[in-house]
Amino acid sequence: MQVSGLSGDKAAAVLELYSTPLSLLTAYERCAGEADKEKLLSSIRYGKLKRNLGPALSRTVYQLYCTQGALT
Repeated sequence: MQVSGLSGDKAAAVLELYSTPLSLLTAYERCAGEADKEKLLSSIRYGKLKRNLGPALSRTVYQLYCTQGALT
């Protein structure tokens, strides 16, 4: 929840699929390419309205875990 835009509901939705950082990193490794990695979390549904996390937040989380340097 330290990531801008990552609320408790959104974090809980990610944790339902990827309960540990290792499980998330493993999922990133299984992706075919960079674009797939950036979109991995975008279709996860959260909250009462079951909205998607979206591509921007998915890209931010990917960059946090898998790239060096500043997040874009």
